[in-house]
Amino acid sequence: MEGAGPGDSGNGDTGESGGESGVVYTMENKPIVTCAGDQNLFTAVYSNLTQQLPREPMEWRRAYGRAPKMIHLESNFVQFKEELLPKEGNKALLTFPFLHIYWTECCVSSGYGAGSLLTS
Repeated sequence: MEGAGPGDSGNGDTGESGGESGVVYTMENKPIVTCAGDQNLFTAVYSNLTQQLPREPMEWRRAYGRAPKMIHLESNFVQFKEELLPKEGNKALLTFPFLHIYWTECCVSSGYGAGSLLTS
């Protein structure tokens, strides 16, 4: 349904009574997070990512002047495959439903080996 987002029926009913703040919604459609490169590194951080990511509420800013909602971001983690990319049509990043994050270098790599950067 176009315009509907996490926990949104699309009919304008947000499930919030009287603009009650502090309501946190869980996403129904989970974004896909892909990884490429060192699979051992990804395997090492996978369990922390899947446990910690949904704990932090994030603000979902909605279109058409509607009030933002607080949601918990849950994701499906998969290995990157070229088949996931669009074959034809508009390939602009702004219209493609992926969040791209590139890690090219880490200046404190000793912290990763010790596991100190993986805990919150």
